[in-house]
Parts: sequence; C-alpha cells; structure tokens
Amino acid sequence: MREPEREDIDGMTYQVSPLPAKQALKLARKITAIVGKPLAQALGESAKDRALLMSRLAEVGERISDDDLMSVCNQLAEQTLIGNGDEMAQLHKCFDVHFAGRLDLMFQWLAFALKINFGPLVKSLGSGEEKAPASSPSTSPKK
Repeated sequence: MREPEREDIDGMTYQVSPLPAKQALKLARKITAIVGKPLAQALGESAKDRALLMSRLAEVGERISDDDLMSVCNQLAEQTLIGNGDEMAQLHKCFDVHFAGRLDLMFQWLAFALKINFGPLVKSLGSGEEKAPASSPSTSPKK
C-alpha cells in the first residue's frame, strides 16, 4: 500500500491518500472513457503549438459532464486532508468553501490528486518499454 503524499500549494498543505484499488480502477475507466482520446492527443502535441494544445484541452472540457467532474472531485476529495500547519481537515467536508473563488487552486489540487492516483500508471503506459516477463523456476532453462 502506498503512503499518502503531501504537497504545498499556495500556502496550503494537501495530503492525498491513494484511492482503494477497486475504486481507482472504476475511476480510471471513467476518466479514460471521457477524456482519453483528446488528452492523449494533447499530450502528443508539440509544446510549441499552444493553440492546438488548448484546442485539445477544450475538447476535454466539452466531453466531461458536470456530474462526472464532480464525481471525480468528490472521490479524490474524500482521500484528501488540507491544512496550514499541524491541524488537518477533510477536504470533502469543506470543498465548496475552500475553493470558492479559487478554481485555479482547485485545478492545482486536482492535478496533484490525479498524479498520486494515476501517475505511476500513466508513466508505465507512456514509457513505451515492454518488460520481459519474469521467468519462473518451472519455465527457466536448466543448466
């Protein structure tokens, strides 16, 4: 089991715990179904072509419903503690108040929470390297 990770964003500390495996799997499928193609295209674009990149990201925005966006945020907020010192609070209990007028901060937290939950998966899928299967004693050639 992976430990929670912390990041300071705009003077606040966010501690995100990875989702339980079954919940993460369902959420990954939902996110991929909604934004997989335009996001993959956006990630494959040259960083110099900002207009095309923004177009791809706008397509992501068009494909995700309000309900789906809130579902993603709610699930990740339930796994997040926030604080600015020793005291930490559960983000899902103060989400609206905490992010009111600070959507930029909300998207920074969302990116961090998604990285904690899906970063290793995205990294392994994007590496392009195929790993050789580990040989077991029963299939290893004998000397």
